[in-house]
Amino acid sequence: MIEASADLLGRAVADLVSLLNPDLVVLGGGVGAGLGSRLLPRIRATVRDRAQPISAKRVRVVVSALGTDAGLFGAARAVFGDFSLGKGVEA
Repeated sequence: MIEASADLLGRAVADLVSLLNPDLVVLGGGVGAGLGSRLLPRIRATVRDRAQPISAKRVRVVVSALGTDAGLFGAARAVFGDFSLGKGVEA
């Protein structure tokens, strides 16, 4: 069951890689923190096998170092990032 989920996630990532041709795909949130590192080789293999060859060779698929807190870091950056530029956030 978990391996099948990794294959499905790999297929979805492969479709995005083929369409957008990114240099990097970061798996974050519950996927990255939970089973991402354990299933990463299977996800990468699926991307390599199913994405367009040029895109598949170029892309790196990694697990986020921020784990499940990635959304919190992004929200904090959105709010406090503007303060550091002297803009502030209007209420």
